[in-house]
Amino acid sequence: MNNPIVSIIIPVYNVENYLTQCLDSVILQTYEFLEIILINDGSTDRSGEICNKYAENDKRIKVFHLDNSGSAEARNKGLDIATGKYVMFLDSDDYLEKDGIEKLLVLAETKALDMVCGRYKTVNEIGDVLDISETNIFLNKMNNNIITGEKYLSNNGLVPAIWIYFYSKMYLDEIELRFKNFRDNGCYEDCDFVIRAIYFCKKIMKSDIVFYNYLQRKNSQKYRREAKLSYNIVEIADELIKFGENNVQGKECRIFFDKYIDFLYAQSVQRIIQLKCNADIFKEIDFKDKISQRLFKSQIKKYRIIGFCLKYNLMKVYESIYSLYRKIFWNDSL
Repeated sequence: MNNPIVSIIIPVYNVENYLTQCLDSVILQTYEFLEIILINDGSTDRSGEICNKYAENDKRIKVFHLDNSGSAEARNKGLDIATGKYVMFLDSDDYLEKDGIEKLLVLAETKALDMVCGRYKTVNEIGDVLDISETNIFLNKMNNNIITGEKYLSNNGLVPAIWIYFYSKMYLDEIELRFKNFRDNGCYEDCDFVIRAIYFCKKIMKSDIVFYNYLQRKNSQKYRREAKLSYNIVEIADELIKFGENNVQGKECRIFFDKYIDFLYAQSVQRIIQLKCNADIFKEIDFKDKISQRLFKSQIKKYRIIGFCLKYNLMKVYESIYSLYRKIFWNDSL
């Protein structure tokens, strides 16, 4: 192995309390040949200053200051800049295991992989590991062999988080993949990027390498309460319907795509309840009709229930059932 460069793309926005831990976990990696790309997305706290300070002390760090335009634009800027053979993404409130990059790189290089999927731990703000299982959408039968993207999705499903994957930069450029940009209303673009990235892989592998620490905190972007963000998920689902029709060949992978699209439509509803967003969106005809018509015909029973309740204005009933389910099985008080 000839010490290939690994580019790490880190969007930064108002994370002054977490950024030092994040950056320390990168610069202290056992693998040193890194290109560390910090995209300061218009932070209004000290995040930009912290980025500059680290860049002054480590020549591997490149800092770019942008007007606030969302995480998708920041990551796309990073992809355009990146010169490494491999690329990975790190959220600026999360942090890496010290030998994580080295382990992923060795696997990707020795197996000549387009992508590697690793594993992560969910942690709290004092570093305790939380008893929260990894999110793996529609895992069928775990396959740890080197396989194509279609077979991977059919067997392993996917983890809808861009940071759990290690990518060949040449591969991403070959398939011309970039993040869908919702501009000032950005969120959930991971749900689109990951499935497209996996699908076109000729060689992808699931690994047991635990390299990422995912910080669970209530003021993170995933807890944004704007109801209109559900339209982002719906838009992604609509475009994946067309993507599937134009690209997906295998029967098992088509089944996965259908289930995943149903999952996205269901998520557009469930996040409203979970985050206590404005439920008036359930009365909007465009939203209500599209979601209910799709989910009413879903092969998945719990999604058909959502479709039924949405169609017949029973969302208050569904909210009670869903909240009770989360309390019992997820120990979630909402």
